[in-house]
Amino acid sequence: MLGAPDSWCIPGMKESCLGLGLNDDVVKHLAEMTNPFIAYNTYAHFLVRYGTIVLGASRRFYRRILSDHVESTGRAGVNLTEDDLKSIVLQFKQIIQVPDDPYIQLEMCLREMYTSWFTNSAMTYRYEALNISKNIGTAIIVQAIVFGGTGICFTRNPINGTMGDGVFGTFWDRSGEKISLGEKFLIKDPIAYNILLETSRKLEIQFKDMQQYEFVYCSEENILYILQLQIGRRTPKASMKIAVDMVKQVIITEREAILRIDATKIDYFTQMHLSPDLLHNSLLPTFGSGSPSSRG
Repeated sequence: MLGAPDSWCIPGMKESCLGLGLNDDVVKHLAEMTNPFIAYNTYAHFLVRYGTIVLGASRRFYRRILSDHVESTGRAGVNLTEDDLKSIVLQFKQIIQVPDDPYIQLEMCLREMYTSWFTNSAMTYRYEALNISKNIGTAIIVQAIVFGGTGICFTRNPINGTMGDGVFGTFWDRSGEKISLGEKFLIKDPIAYNILLETSRKLEIQFKDMQQYEFVYCSEENILYILQLQIGRRTPKASMKIAVDMVKQVIITEREAILRIDATKIDYFTQMHLSPDLLHNSLLPTFGSGSPSSRG
């Protein structure tokens, strides 16, 4: 359930209520699929948000439980153990009763969002301060959270503009391991790699430019979810090569390619540049194994 960002500060707008659907049974299953810390930490956050946003409980009750726990155990944040989190969750549940049924959770959340929007203070503020009709409605986004790995993908190399036979970017799997979208990722999950590759090619044909997109990949169902898509950022060198290559591939015309070159970056091509091989083979070894900042 997504409301407006906290920073909007408009009466009637609610914070995002994340984690709808969690209950004792679901969180146990989630702990088996990932790890107990992620599962029970997520559950604790859900109880706080649902309790305060939907049910109206005061945040000070939750803060008191956390501060007492830190004082008694000396552990907080990532240092919390599974037993710590289970104890915190149990105490949070005693503050106010959160329904276990996911559909009841959703219904109550929707009702609270709309009730808040149509309070007298919210309608008056919108009319007097923003010149918006008191009776205008609002939209609420109900968004499913996909359980999978996440990453950022570039359809071409953003440094030099090469296309090659692959995709470029970074992937974080469910355990938090960071993997480059290259040969290592291809070996680890060839199905996901090929889906990314096919998707990237389709996006370029559709939008006629290099793309970068955030995604979530659900390995159990082999489904790729694109979260955000935009024209890919690139260096001046990559920009030139991509424009030339797309003309050769009959994706854009020569005129379109010329118009895509930023005139303010033309100076880049008139300057001398050190070879990457030279930097790697000649300059980097002079620093030795220590960092430059550690030297006198």
